[in-house]
Amino acid sequence: MFFMEVIMHTFWEKIASKIFFLEVKTHMNNIPSAKEICETVESHAHGNESTVVFLSREMPVRFFLDGTVYTTHRGGTRSGPLVLCYPEQ
Repeated sequence: MFFMEVIMHTFWEKIASKIFFLEVKTHMNNIPSAKEICETVESHAHGNESTVVFLSREMPVRFFLDGTVYTTHRGGTRSGPLVLCYPEQ
């Protein structure tokens, strides 16, 4: 049992270290479109001097960044729309 707990803890630590949120600038604080998400990801990559390659520009947006394939999930907060970017397994 302890062995599985260690494996799961390590797995989630590895995943959590690569998850990030992006704030999307949309009109009227609507849920962001796939196009707006792609523009935000491109802007983020450019700002971090990284190269991004999109695998899918439709929802869910998928992209390759810094050797990792990410999938996006859109959502929001009171302050505005956010996109969760998390690595695929």
